[in-house]
Amino acid sequence: MSNLRVFVDANVLFSACRPGAGLQRLLHDVAARGQLVTSETALGEAKRNLAAKKPLWLTGLPEIMAAFDKVTHLEPRLAADLPAKDLPILSAAVAESCTHLLTGDRKHFGSHFGRRLHTVKIVSPELLDQEIFSTG
Repeated sequence: MSNLRVFVDANVLFSACRPGAGLQRLLHDVAARGQLVTSETALGEAKRNLAAKKPLWLTGLPEIMAAFDKVTHLEPRLAADLPAKDLPILSAAVAESCTHLLTGDRKHFGSHFGRRLHTVKIVSPELLDQEIFSTG
């Protein structure tokens, strides 16, 4: 899949820090085929949640972040059918010309899975995994 550029939400970063998590393989596969991007907002949220809920998992974050091409500060606000707290995530993905926004947030993004918001396709880890391996 050419020009693959995936923005990773905080909940995916959090879950990927679990020792042995399948998300680690998915992020590695994405990095091998394209680029991984996140924002300071998403990274900060992941760090806060890890420190509060799973402090031992924090040790895995530096290795995961080593695969990322960019941590952006760009977060203009776009209009979309999302809660206000999620707009900076979508906005950063659009601002960084990402092809996909990878999130496990089914509550707020679930109705958009497999569809585009602005220029970014919203995907769960399962959808992205299928997309990567179905197109080679």
